[in-house]
Amino acid sequence: MGILATPTTIDPAQLAVTTNIRVLSMSIAAYDYILTIPWEYRLYRSSNGGRLGLVLFILVRYISAMLLIVSNVGFFYHGFSQESCGHYFYVIPVFKLLQMMVTQAILGIRAYNIAQRNVWIGRIILLAYFIVVVFQWVTDLSNQKPVTAHGNCMLSNANPNLFASIWTFYVVAVPYDCLVLLISTVCLLRMRATKASAASNLVRMLLYDGMGYFVIVTAANVTNIIIHRGSWRSVQTAVAALGNVITWIMCQRILIHPRQVRAEQQPVSRPLIPPVAPPSTVTHFSGEAMDENIVNRASSPGSQDMLIDAKGGDYLQVHVERSIIINTEAEDATIIETA
Repeated sequence: MGILATPTTIDPAQLAVTTNIRVLSMSIAAYDYILTIPWEYRLYRSSNGGRLGLVLFILVRYISAMLLIVSNVGFFYHGFSQESCGHYFYVIPVFKLLQMMVTQAILGIRAYNIAQRNVWIGRIILLAYFIVVVFQWVTDLSNQKPVTAHGNCMLSNANPNLFASIWTFYVVAVPYDCLVLLISTVCLLRMRATKASAASNLVRMLLYDGMGYFVIVTAANVTNIIIHRGSWRSVQTAVAALGNVITWIMCQRILIHPRQVRAEQQPVSRPLIPPVAPPSTVTHFSGEAMDENIVNRASSPGSQDMLIDAKGGDYLQVHVERSIIINTEAEDATIIETA
């Protein structure tokens, strides 16, 4: 026989707050999901048979979506019995742990790549990752009990005063985030001092993304720690759901934002052939290959910018800086500058 859910009641004020927070979290998640569909399509197109970035994006996107769905089904559906709630309540913490494992893997891989794949830094991050994952599995699956109110199904702390409790799950996440942020920030500051301006813009963007993730997600974790130390059971689950959505959105931003910057920096294609060599460069043409049409147009007066009709229907855009004399009698026509 499985675990039976404990019947309970929800204060009307708590119920209203919980419902509003859950509706808010679903609205934010749906808006961000629709907003990032084009970038998901671009990741699919540029995957070339599969890339780690695409795999991590898909995992964090759809594990987080499933976590939000099962959590809200447990709260808004009122057809659970004590026995069925006792089985269903295992689903929520498992998806929650999977989401946290993926997000922490994204942060660790990001810091490792920023550190130019330093072996020792990689070992430190890997060791910290496994320690944090083990602690989170222990704290998230222990000292919890299912409760049901009016036929729904929620999780609750069996004893909030124990260390191995739900609030400890969020305590363990903060040091790992601090570690990977410290590693990536130090490496980025070193690169910023040595890179050119174009690369410096990318480094600055990575710095801001890392700091933004840390500040926002840490604020959500601290809020969960405070709420889970209290006794408002329904509000605890709603705040946790909102925190999961925030983590989901910030992780997607870390994966998408660098690609957005690269896409914005790509030059726009032009119908003309790229500009010819600058005026300071002296060029030699073979007399046989010289097209009379080019000579006639290039020597026409009163034109500073012109299109030269070359052979084959192609066009070259030329900006005339100096007047020139072309001597075609020699074996190779030489461009001679005149005053």
